[in-house]
Amino acid sequence: MTVSKALAAIWSDDSDRASSMGLISSASTAGWITGSAFTALIHKMNPKAPSIIAVGLYFLDGFLLMWFLPRTVRIHHEHDIPIKKDKDDNKDAEKPKKPSFTTSVHRAFGNKSVALFVVIKVCYELIKRTGHSMEDVWEMDRFGLKMYELGELRTLKSVFTIMLQGKIAGSIVNAYGEKVSFLFALCLAIWGCLVQYHVTDVMKYAMLSVPVDLTSTVLSTIALESLMTHIVPKSELGSALAVIDVLHSVVGVFAPMMAGLIVQYLGLLAKPLITGIALVLLFIFAFYSMPPPPPPPRSTTSLNDPNKQIKTPITDDESIIDSLNENELIENEKGSLLRKKEL
Repeated sequence: MTVSKALAAIWSDDSDRASSMGLISSASTAGWITGSAFTALIHKMNPKAPSIIAVGLYFLDGFLLMWFLPRTVRIHHEHDIPIKKDKDDNKDAEKPKKPSFTTSVHRAFGNKSVALFVVIKVCYELIKRTGHSMEDVWEMDRFGLKMYELGELRTLKSVFTIMLQGKIAGSIVNAYGEKVSFLFALCLAIWGCLVQYHVTDVMKYAMLSVPVDLTSTVLSTIALESLMTHIVPKSELGSALAVIDVLHSVVGVFAPMMAGLIVQYLGLLAKPLITGIALVLLFIFAFYSMPPPPPPPRSTTSLNDPNKQIKTPITDDESIIDSLNENELIENEKGSLLRKKEL
C-alpha cells in the first residue's frame, strides 16, 4: 500500500488526488473482502487451491505491472550530492547521488507543519484503533449480538466503506479541502459517540451511528493522506509513507493495550464516552494547529495573448515578481514588439 499510494500521489494532480487515494483504499478493501470470501469457497474444494491461486495472482500482478504501468523517474532533491563523472565519460550531465533513508526522512519531516501533521495523524489513529479494539465486544455486550449477527454487521460495514472510498469521500475532500473535511469528519465521529452512548436498540444503532462513524473514518483517512501529499516534497514521499506505516504499526501495538485498560478499570459502557472526549480534544488541537495545504501554483500569462496561459507554473520556490515590475516587463515587451514591426 505504501508504493500504491506513492504512485497515486505522483500520477495525480491537486484536483483529483484525494479521489485517487480513495480509489486505492476502495480497491484494497474490495480485494480483502472478495479474497476472504473466495478463499473460504475454494478451500472446501481443495485445501491446496488457495495457495496455488495466490501464487498465480502474484505472477499476473507482476506481469500487469511490467507491461501496463508507466515507468517512474526518481525526483531528485535540490540538495542531492552530484556524482562526479570521469573525463572519458560521454555523459555530460551529472547524476545526483541517491540520499539515504535517514536523510530522506529528515527532509520529509524536518519542518513544523509536517511535524504537527504527524502528531495529529498518530493521535487520530490511536483514538480510532483503541475504539475499534473494543467495538466487537462492545456491540455483543450492548445489543446481545451473536457471532453470525456480528459477521453480518461487519459485511454491511465493509460494503458501505467501499462505496464511500470509491468517489464520495474523495469528492468531498476535493471540494472543501483537507482541513475542513477532517474537522467535519471529527464532528461526525463525536456525533456517533453520542448516539452510541444513548442507544440500546441495534436497529437504531445501525441506522444512526454506523453510517456516520464509517463516513467519519473514511473521510478523515483520505483527508489526512491527501494533505500529506501536499505538504511533503514528492521526492521524499515514499520515505514519508514508509515512516507513517511504521507509526501505524506502533499504534496497532499500543491501541489494544489502552483498550484493555479502559475495559478493566472503566468498563465497556465507557467506550463511547472516552472515545468522544478524546475526539473533542483532538478537534480543538487540529482546529488551531493543523497545517493547511500550500496554495496551488500560479500560471504565467502570455504577453502576446492574455487569454492563453503558459503550461509551466510558477511555484513558491521561485522568485515572484510584484505587480509593478510585472507591468514594466509587459510594457518593455510590447515596446520591443512594436520596434520589430517598424523594422
